[in-house]
Amino acid sequence: MGQLNQKILVMFLLIVAAVFIVAAAPQNATAAETVETEATILEVNGEGKIEVKPDRARVSFGVETTGKTAVEAQQENNILMNRVIERLKDGGFLEENMQTRNLSVVPQYNYAEENRKEPEIIGYLASNEISLQVTDVRLVGKSIDLAIEAGANEVRGVQFSLNNEREVRNQALELAVRDAKSQADAVAAVLGMEVNRIRTVRIGGVYLPRPVYMEGMGAAEEAKMLQAPIMPGNITVSAQVFIVYELK
Repeated sequence: MGQLNQKILVMFLLIVAAVFIVAAAPQNATAAETVETEATILEVNGEGKIEVKPDRARVSFGVETTGKTAVEAQQENNILMNRVIERLKDGGFLEENMQTRNLSVVPQYNYAEENRKEPEIIGYLASNEISLQVTDVRLVGKSIDLAIEAGANEVRGVQFSLNNEREVRNQALELAVRDAKSQADAVAAVLGMEVNRIRTVRIGGVYLPRPVYMEGMGAAEEAKMLQAPIMPGNITVSAQVFIVYELK
C-alpha cells in the first residue's frame, strides 16, 4: 500500500512538471514573435496662399430728400429712387441684382432757440438705399456714373469679392498639402529616411478675407471718383493643413 502511494505521488509530480514545461515554451515563442520596431512619426504644418483679383462687386447708392411733411419727403425720394433704378436697368444692369433697403423718414428739428421747451420740427428727411450686385468689376464706375446722373446723392460704399470662392479655396488647400509633403520629404532626406505613408490629415482652416470695402462719399467726392479708375487690388486666400507622416 505504501509503495502504491509513492508511485502515485511520483506520477503526479511528473505530470505537474510536464505541464509547466509545455506552458512555458509557447509563451516565450509568442513574446519573441511580437517584438516590433516603433515607427518614426513626423508632424508637418503645411500652408498655401493664393492671390486673386476680385471679380464681383456690390455698390450701395443712397438717395436723401427733404420735405415739409413726411409724405412730401417720401414722395420725392420715391421719384428719385425709381429714376436711379430705371437708369441702371437701361445701362444693362439686371433688376434681380438690385436690392432696396434702409428706408427711413425722420423729423428734422430746430434747436436754435434756447428758451423753447421742446425743439421745433422744421421738416422731414427721407433716406433710401439701393444695393447693386455688379458681376464685372470693370462696370463699377459706370454704375456709379448712371446712379448719380439719375439722382443718387450718396455712394455709400463698394465691396469687392469673388464669384468662385470654392474653387479658390480648393486651390489654396492643394498648395498647403503640397507644402506639407515637401517639408516631410526634406526632413526625411536629412535623416536618411523616406516618407512611408500618411497617418492622419487635418485641415486647419481656409481663410478668405472679408470683402474689400471702399468707404462711402458725398456728392463732391463722387464727381472726383468718376474721373479716376477704381483699383480694387488683390484678395489673398490662405489655407493650413496638419499631416502626420510615418517615415521608414
